[in-house]
Amino acid sequence: AVNSTGDRAAGATPQPALGGEQLILPGRTTIDLGARWRFAVKDARAVARLLVQNVADNRDWDVASSGGFIVSNPRRVSLIVTADF
Repeated sequence: AVNSTGDRAAGATPQPALGGEQLILPGRTTIDLGARWRFAVKDARAVARLLVQNVADNRDWDVASSGGFIVSNPRRVSLIVTADF
C-alpha cells in the first residue's frame, strides 16, 4: 500500500517568528508491503503473514493534538503465524 500525506499546518494561528506565516510540515509518502504463505503442519493448515511498514524508513515529524511534534513511526517488520488445529 502507498500512504501519502499532504502538507500539514503545525498550528492554526500565524507565528510572529515566521513573519506571520504558519509553520507547514511537508507531505510524505510511505510504502507498506505484505506477503502471505499458506502451508501445512502435519494435518493442520497454517498461514504465515509478513508485513513491512514504512519500507524506505522515511523519518518525519507529525503534529500531536497538543500542538507539539512527535517523530513518525520508523520501519516496522512483523511476522504472524496462525494455525488451525
